[in-house]
Amino acid sequence: MKINSTYVTAVVEARESGVTYASIAEAVGTSSQAVQEIVRRHNNALQREQQAKPEQSNGAPAGAIAAAVGEEEQSSAGGSVAGGGGPAPSSPGL
Repeated sequence: MKINSTYVTAVVEARESGVTYASIAEAVGTSSQAVQEIVRRHNNALQREQQAKPEQSNGAPAGAIAAAVGEEEQSSAGGSVAGGGGPAPSSPGL
């Protein structure tokens, strides 16, 4: 028997809202073990998706933000050192 996504979604949402496996099984006409298997497989699929997405979606923007902040800090630090004649030029002369 092929299970459609509406059925799986209904079973998973019922379980996430606190309905017992036995109650879900009775409502949909299957065994509690079958319901447990549906929930387990769905949760495993979600975990795989979540593990893949943060590396792809969060890595690039975080790196872009770090690069932008690093450039701003270098620009402001470079401007103050060059304009003020700070300690960096006098250190090699000691």
